Amino acid sequence: MIRIISGAGFMGGSTVAFINLVNLLNKNGHDAIFYTPHDWVKGQCRSEKIEGTFVDDYFDTPRQAQLVLKDYNFLNDVMEDGDTLICHLLPLIPEDLDVDRELPKFFDTSKLNKVIYACHETDIYPVTNINPEKFDLIHYVSEFQRDWHDYKEVPSVVIPNVMSPLEKRKKTIPYEKVGGIIGTIGRGKQTHVAIQAALDDGCDKVLVFGNVDVGSSNEKSNAYLKAQEYWDTHMAPLCGKSMKFITNSHVELLGSCDDKSLMYSDLDVVYHASPRESFNYIEKECALLGIKYVHVDNNDDYTPPTLASDKEILAMWEKILVKK
Repeated sequence: MIRIISGAGFMGGSTVAFINLVNLLNKNGHDAIFYTPHDWVKGQCRSEKIEGTFVDDYFDTPRQAQLVLKDYNFLNDVMEDGDTLICHLLPLIPEDLDVDRELPKFFDTSKLNKVIYACHETDIYPVTNINPEKFDLIHYVSEFQRDWHDYKEVPSVVIPNVMSPLEKRKKTIPYEKVGGIIGTIGRGKQTHVAIQAALDDGCDKVLVFGNVDVGSSNEKSNAYLKAQEYWDTHMAPLCGKSMKFITNSHVELLGSCDDKSLMYSDLDVVYHASPRESFNYIEKECALLGIKYVHVDNNDDYTPPTLASDKEILAMWEKILVKK
């Protein structure tokens, strides 16, 4: 069986990628399951919820945030002979959340077919965090991402993400030029830059899709304070202090949208200002739907992305999943 364990099972690019991969593998005769401590994936693929915490204490350090399992013996218990384990935000370096619980002395990988680290980030979670002795392979989602990490301790492969199915729908709102901003609202995506670019480009309505990055639930943490500073400095001129209400009539915050076809239906142009993307879903989705895509920093040199089919992606995975 192919078992994928991720610390991030909330709505986001890596979660969508794992959902699509599990569904593709199962559809084509490979037994696959997705484990995560979050509920958002429920009903979208074969999955199970695990006990763990997405720890953000390391935010703004080289470690960043990662999954800490409540009991690392879970790994020894769930894995069977010949299984393939794919880890995401799980570096296989046990850390103790419960001082009364004895950590396993080791996670026995000798019975497994392969242990793969799935890297979906750049600076958000550098692969230098992982325990290289536990991994046979690192999976990157783009050549840009592999070049950025430039990590030689473990062999690597590049396989693009499986795209979600999309359909072109009719526009539902009466604005001539609607700009779209898609992604988590925060400093990592430079949301304010994309909004300003859309306004400067003459959009008479700008729709912003995504949840607000609050950094951490701990209001005293550095992550929370930096997220609040970003909002106060860059977003407050457009939006209310509560992170909910728009004061600019041209801009609307609409939160996250699970129905991507619906989300894209009213958009004429999508603006993106994130300085670094491992696998730019938004760019590729715009290409599939024929929507103009503008990256604020490099649109003059823009080249439409190359898209891989499900069949091609499946063949790439089957090549690395073969038994040792």
